[in-house]
Amino acid sequence: MANRVVEPGDAAEVAHGTGLEVIGALPLDPTISAADRLGVAALDGAAAGPFVTAVAELVDYCTRRFAEP
Repeated sequence: MANRVVEPGDAAEVAHGTGLEVIGALPLDPTISAADRLGVAALDGAAAGPFVTAVAELVDYCTRRFAEP
């Protein structure tokens, strides 16, 4: 997992630098910080933001990839 991704190639750089498979990339998202400052959960304060969208996509990916046959 690559966190606080800013540029499109950041996740690949993490994979290359660690030698590990990167199964997802969570973007640096200012709406998360804003929700935190307001004292609300990201899902409540930034539900349509790129971070929350990326988490949902990661959950879907992991559910498909690691599901029991």
